[in-house]
Formats: sequence, structure tokens, C-alpha cells
Amino acid sequence: MQSRYYRAPEVMLGVPYDHAIDMWSFGCILVELVKVRPIFPAKDERDLLDLMRVTIGMPPQWMIDAAKKRSLFFDDFDNQIRSEKPSLKPGLPDKYRSLENELRNEHDSDFVDFVQVSIDRYLSITKWF
Repeated sequence: MQSRYYRAPEVMLGVPYDHAIDMWSFGCILVELVKVRPIFPAKDERDLLDLMRVTIGMPPQWMIDAAKKRSLFFDDFDNQIRSEKPSLKPGLPDKYRSLENELRNEHDSDFVDFVQVSIDRYLSITKWF
């Protein structure tokens, strides 16, 4: 089980998962160590999906289609169901606060590159794009 701030999309949506979820959590922890705050400080899982969406984009369609908990996050028309206590204002586009922007002001460019490569690796393993 993963605590909410570090929970991978597969776990949250109820999709079969593998070791890639550990890379997800590791990347979230690394960002928190540098930023001194969680990258996804969600109040609930719907809020977590929204925070992920504005940072790295919506999970890929295959993941949404395979989600056992799909009805908790999407209505019958595939519209995202927002949290009752959202952290973000409504209407923000995907990647509004991209990972690159989140880490832009960090002084160690090697660290930023390492985190970006780790997240990109996770996204490629899970066929995010």
C-alpha cells in the first residue's frame, strides 16, 4: 500500500501494477525532499488525480479503461469527477503546473535532470504517452 501523497496512478485507479509504482513513489519523495513540500498534497484520491493531471497530464486511456475504480473518478461521459474539497480551482488545463515548472528554481540541474529522467522512465514503462 502507498500513502496518498506518493500513490501511483495504477494503485489509485485499481489497475494491475508492477515495480514501476516504486519509481513513482521514489520520484515523489525526491521532489518533496528538495521542495520541502509534497508535489501532490491531495486531500483525497479525486484531488490526487486532479493534481497529477495538471502536473503530468491525464493518465493514458488504456489505464482509465482498465480501472476497476473508474466510476469513482469519471462519470458516464468520461468527465473527471472533482473532489468535494479540491486543492485546485476548476478549469486548469493539463500540465498547467508541469514538473519542469515545479522544479525550475532548484539550484542543482543534475538533480532536476535525474528526477525528470525517473518520471519519464515511469511514463514510458506505463505507456503514458
